[in-house]
Amino acid sequence: MNNSSWKDYAEIIGITAIVASLIFVGLQMRQDQEIAQAQALVDASAVVTDLNQFIENNKEVWIKGLDGAELSLEDNLTFRALCRANYLRKIAHWERAKRLDVGNPDFIAQSFAFEIHVYPGLRRYFDEVIESFEEQMSAFGHTRSSAFGHTLSDDSFTSAVEASLAELDRNPPPPPKTKSYLIN
Repeated sequence: MNNSSWKDYAEIIGITAIVASLIFVGLQMRQDQEIAQAQALVDASAVVTDLNQFIENNKEVWIKGLDGAELSLEDNLTFRALCRANYLRKIAHWERAKRLDVGNPDFIAQSFAFEIHVYPGLRRYFDEVIESFEEQMSAFGHTRSSAFGHTLSDDSFTSAVEASLAELDRNPPPPPKTKSYLIN
């Protein structure tokens, strides 16, 4: 065999090794993504379990708050903490669906909008969150779309919920036959 043949074989072996390593890296990346998706689901399950325990420990406040009943200052604080935990869980669920392609982000926003529509206390909380955010941003000369690090832009969970809520307000569905008082 002459030098040219050895050189050709070496190049073929080198190219084959590069292709094999790229395939391996691709498989490893896919496996890492699958592991991340599975871990996200496990983490979400743990959050739901903790949140359900928080609600269970404060179920009277939760039910009265969702119904829009008048609450004492202490109970209102507990209700708002429960709402905030649910709201942040929904945001995380929506983000996970968008980033990891696990679930439908539009359905998550629509589901939360429906829950806000059904429960007057949750609606009041959601409206207060929006108003508070806008007041904070206004104090620093920002608008919803220019807020630094945290926006309520068109691609945010909150904006998706607001759009779905506006649709429900325009075309209200019949109320559910029973209220579960669980925010999915």
